[in-house]
Amino acid sequence: MAANPLPLLVLPPGGLGVCPHGGQMPSLVADAKVLAAGHPIATSPLPLGIVGCSFAPGGAAHPCGFVSGVQPSTRITVNGKPALLVSQPMLCKAPDQAPQGAPLILTAAAKVVGT
Repeated sequence: MAANPLPLLVLPPGGLGVCPHGGQMPSLVADAKVLAAGHPIATSPLPLGIVGCSFAPGGAAHPCGFVSGVQPSTRITVNGKPALLVSQPMLCKAPDQAPQGAPLILTAAAKVVGT
């Protein structure tokens, strides 16, 4: 039985992923030579890390640490690196797995799918 196709993770022009509190995803890369729905396809080591999150509820630091809901493709590669697929709603999480909110700027190409 074939796996269900999942949307490719694509980035808007010049887009970086950010957490809801402004933390950056510096590990997120895309290859500008290969486009899906007009945007570069994300190829990045997992997990997608977040740095610089300023979330501090009640004054106690509890920053975002990574993004869940993304997996590498088993069939699609871009310059030898697996394309990233959105396997479930993307969610920023703290190192203790506490949900922090959805990342911003990232988009998934619903018309471009893979396994």
